[in-house]
Amino acid sequence: MKHVFSMAILSVLFTMDVIAQSDAGRISNVITQFSKAGDMHDVPVLDKLLDNNYRVLMNRMFGSDKVVALQKSDYLNKVSSKEFGGDSRTVEIENLVINGTTASVQVNFTGEKLSYRSIIVLVKNADNDWKLVADLPYMS
Repeated sequence: MKHVFSMAILSVLFTMDVIAQSDAGRISNVITQFSKAGDMHDVPVLDKLLDNNYRVLMNRMFGSDKVVALQKSDYLNKVSSKEFGGDSRTVEIENLVINGTTASVQVNFTGEKLSYRSIIVLVKNADNDWKLVADLPYMS
């Protein structure tokens, strides 16, 4: 009986690990799609990847001494007008933490025009899709 109980616990732990790995892969894919869509000014794809509550929070970026917060519509307008995006970036995920239906990811974006780091927060919605809800870029 003790052996059966141990096997049941190992099975549950293995299943939880597989679920976490699949979420990690899906999150990595969403981050890569986000980067590529920005590079291509693909607003319809970005719109699908971003939660309606999405915000970009830029703290003292580009010579400013203030925190600038952009909501989803403002961000998409800046991508559409080509004020943001249009680079060719590589994506390196340094740290990924999943807490149930919320995740945070530290990402390096290396581009031809601009290279920066960002902490991205994602949420898993009722359809089990991971969506970006916050982007906190910073210069390294």
